[in-house]
Amino acid sequence: MKTVEDAIISETQALVENIKKMNQLVAETNDAEVVALIDKLRILEKKMSLVFTFFKASLYSLNMWQQEGQYVSSNAMDEDTNRPAIQL
Repeated sequence: MKTVEDAIISETQALVENIKKMNQLVAETNDAEVVALIDKLRILEKKMSLVFTFFKASLYSLNMWQQEGQYVSSNAMDEDTNRPAIQL
């Protein structure tokens, strides 16, 4: 019976050592790579912010252009001309 118990204890010790090695590897990876990933994400966030700003400005410009077009077309309908109103 002693040999089975000794085998279980040695396998358990090997498992504990492997878990320690894996924990150390994860800690080293976190220290080295997470900082670089965070820096890359910050750069991406800045670019996305810029793209979002341009997108909102484009939408604002489009809305203003459409409102101005509706104003012009409504004024054209008020005028007494033979030409049809231009629909945008």
